[in-house]
Amino acid sequence: MKLWFTSICLVYLLFLSHGIAGQNLPLACGGSKAKYTVKNPPGSFFQWEVAGGAIIKNDNNSVDIQWDKNEGIHLITVNQYNPLSGCKANPVYGYVMVSVPTFSLDKDISICDGKIFTLKANVTYKSILWSTGSTASSVQISKPGYYKASVTFDDGCKAQDSTYVAVIPNPVFSLGRDTTICDGESITLDPKTNVASYVWSTGETTPTIQVNLRTGMVWARLTDDHGCSSIDTLLITSCSQNALKKLVPNAFTPNNDNDNDTWRIDILVNYPDASVAIYNRWGQSVYKTDRNYPSQGWDGTSNGRALPMDTYFYVIDLKDGSKPIMGSINLIR
Repeated sequence: MKLWFTSICLVYLLFLSHGIAGQNLPLACGGSKAKYTVKNPPGSFFQWEVAGGAIIKNDNNSVDIQWDKNEGIHLITVNQYNPLSGCKANPVYGYVMVSVPTFSLDKDISICDGKIFTLKANVTYKSILWSTGSTASSVQISKPGYYKASVTFDDGCKAQDSTYVAVIPNPVFSLGRDTTICDGESITLDPKTNVASYVWSTGETTPTIQVNLRTGMVWARLTDDHGCSSIDTLLITSCSQNALKKLVPNAFTPNNDNDNDTWRIDILVNYPDASVAIYNRWGQSVYKTDRNYPSQGWDGTSNGRALPMDTYFYVIDLKDGSKPIMGSINLIR
């Protein structure tokens, strides 16, 4: 921006307007630096005054001004003095419109673990740059941390804001291991966690429930004060021999192809004291475990020796007072 002196003592203003109303004023962004000059007649000295800013460099006929962040019209006053003629010119006034745009992001953002929050700047702007590197109008947040947006407006001025996003962990609980219920029995399911609400697959909303169904899946959804929730499920099976026997595989193929290579009885995880004995067709014992049936199952060997393809017979004693479960297995190679 230039202020012009056309003679030693007569001053005119070029580029800036003499008035304010109805005029287009030069624009500066609050907090930015700008240079302003006047034409320098020989031997003239200039005194600058700035309202709403600070002169950070003075070269007599030009100054660098650091504008403050007070939005509005600010005044620059220039006084000329020429010691050769002893003449002092009338002050020249220049008006500058200082723009200080602002915007704000949502604050106090909390999301549940696994959820997504859409963060956006609710203003009209020319361009935006997020601390994530995105230049899209919004960003989707799923991780905790500080997020910042730098916005450039149509007038070229910029503003920025930041916010912190907290991620709240979901309730942690367990209904326990899958279990078995015999006729006439029931079990109490207790998540052992204090939360705002409980919803069970049975329709109940109490912290604990009594279950006596013979076979089926039970689940619970727990929701805390933040609205974060988790679900856990429990499989309940009947302890009748017929029901349990249906869970025992009748064949396996130990040929090391990673498909059905072992004879696994997953239900025995609920019977750690159970014993399992396997016999060949001549009644000779080929495998036995008194308790803690291995989770990987029987691999079709006896004392480290691979057994031939044949039909074998098993006896499973749950050690719960029920009759042993007996049946046959086809070992296929």
